[in-house]
Amino acid sequence: MDERFHFIAPRAKRFLFYSARIHEILFDGSSNALVRLLAVPVQRRNLASVSEAVDTGSAESRGGCSTVKTATGGSIQQVGAGQVHHGYPRLHKLVKTKSDDAEGEADAKRGISISDFPIELQRKIFDNVGHIEDVICLGLTSRHFWALAQEYLDRYDASFVGQWAGKNIVCVGRDVEPGDYPPGLFSEAEMDEFRTRTIKKADDNVYLPPLLLPGLDPSSFHSVARLTSLPPNFYSPGLAPTVEVRPPVTVPFTLHHFALPTVSVSETSPQRQELESVVAYSRCRGRDPQDPAFELTRKAMHARSSAAFPEDEPWILRNLTTKEFVRSEAIALKPEFIRGPNIEALGFGEVLLARICWSSTPSPSFPTTNICRGVWAGHRFDITTASSHRCETKGVEWKDVSEEAVGDVANVWSCLMGSGWREQICEMHDNPAIRAFRSRSGQGSQAEDPFTILFSNPARY
Repeated sequence: MDERFHFIAPRAKRFLFYSARIHEILFDGSSNALVRLLAVPVQRRNLASVSEAVDTGSAESRGGCSTVKTATGGSIQQVGAGQVHHGYPRLHKLVKTKSDDAEGEADAKRGISISDFPIELQRKIFDNVGHIEDVICLGLTSRHFWALAQEYLDRYDASFVGQWAGKNIVCVGRDVEPGDYPPGLFSEAEMDEFRTRTIKKADDNVYLPPLLLPGLDPSSFHSVARLTSLPPNFYSPGLAPTVEVRPPVTVPFTLHHFALPTVSVSETSPQRQELESVVAYSRCRGRDPQDPAFELTRKAMHARSSAAFPEDEPWILRNLTTKEFVRSEAIALKPEFIRGPNIEALGFGEVLLARICWSSTPSPSFPTTNICRGVWAGHRFDITTASSHRCETKGVEWKDVSEEAVGDVANVWSCLMGSGWREQICEMHDNPAIRAFRSRSGQGSQAEDPFTILFSNPARY
């Protein structure tokens, strides 16, 4: 029977909790999680461009602003409407517009607001804002601050993507033997230490009942929890473990043990960025839902992800260890499937899976391949735009291995689906139910999901 595999970044001591057999990972789209972990967002703005946007828009930016409550319950000072400033960002006097002498005197007495500070000081203020919700709210007080807030929001968004860019990555099998490591991943001294190391591991053959909410039918769940230390209140009444939980056993340390929570940290879901952005924006809006500033910026907030990963530029998967790259247009089954670094049906995730798996036992599902001894196992990767790559690697020779990667992917898929695998994958992509299932990458496969049905009986589709 095929063994289960985990995605790990062993030197960084990170892993993805989801595990599955290789053919399940191919079918359920969970390898797409690697794309999110490796894709480097495009730097949309720099300090010069933000300064220019603030300077040129200063007159307009100070109109129609509002007060927004902060996370601490206070309020951010309003930027006065109708004020025109010259010589920004230097401190300066307000220019007198059409008003009587009394209004002019009132303006003179108003004093200087933070919008009059040099941009360096304004950035210091943003630097000391503790919560992303407050960064958004400060930005919403005027177009002036909204332009400045963008670079801080960019930085926040970037913290949820590309976490594994530049890190050594392996898709490791559970049955890998002690002392069996991809070449170059660890030093001889490190491997000597691993050979003498042992670890306490729970018995793989002991399963607990699934975690259920009250009223749900246990038969509707096709997976079971493997953890052996869950508290009783995790279970619905009557569903607490009835099997005898055996004590952990001591075993020699292997590469797969980097996928244990006692050794490494389970990586945050690659989809967390979108969720966090929506939650942060919703919290701000909850403070004053009638504020028109939210409507003016709503589309900009929700378009941030697509701006960070533009679809109008070609993207490449780079092997930073070997200085090789794979082009998106070379692996996409159809040009219209390319969505920036995300390629529908078959993309960079599948290329990586075909080349980074590592185990001591060949996979019976792929007898004509050497997939379990991946040529890229343990290497470092990222996914970036071709233009960024050119700017970064001037004078450095890199090798385009797109055709070799396509050949490896073809060998893997033809083992499962025969010579017509490309057409079959395109047909599956056109099926809305299957496409929706694959969009939940990393969620895990289910016994009755359409990909498992197809794998067991291709004639049905």
